[in-house]
Amino acid sequence: MLPVLLLTLLGLALYFSIGSLRRRLKDNTPLRPSLSIRRWLVAAVTVVGVAAHVASWLPLRPAVPAGASPGGVLYGGPGDGLFLMLFVTAPWLLMQPINALLACYCSRTTAQAIIGTVILVAVWIAAGALGSELATCPDGFRCVGG
Repeated sequence: MLPVLLLTLLGLALYFSIGSLRRRLKDNTPLRPSLSIRRWLVAAVTVVGVAAHVASWLPLRPAVPAGASPGGVLYGGPGDGLFLMLFVTAPWLLMQPINALLACYCSRTTAQAIIGTVILVAVWIAAGALGSELATCPDGFRCVGG
C-alpha cells in the first residue's frame, strides 16, 4: 500500500514539475505552484507523515504469547522507553515546526497560516493518540521494556 502511494506521489510531482518547467521555458517567471497545488502537496505530505507515524507505533504493540496467564509481564512494547523516545516521540516533535512551515507555505494571510497550523497539529495529536491506542498494554498484563 505504501509503495503504491509513494509512486503516485512521485508521479504527481513529476507531472507538476514538468508542467512548471515548460512554463518556465516559455516565459522567465519564477517557479511557484499555485495555491491549490501547494495545498494538495501539504495534504499529501501530511497523509504520508501521519501514516508513517502510526506505523512507527506498530513495533510497540505488545503480543501476548500463547498460554500466558493474566497478571504476567510482557517484555518490549510500550514500556521500551528508548524506542518510544527515538522512533516515535522525537519525529513527532520534529514534525510540529514543519507543520507550521507547511501551513505558511499554503496560505495567503497570517490568519490562514494560524488556522492551518492548528489543523495540522490537531491531525498529528490525533495520530499520536491513535498510535498510543495501538500500543496499549492488554488488560491484565504489565508491559515493561525488554
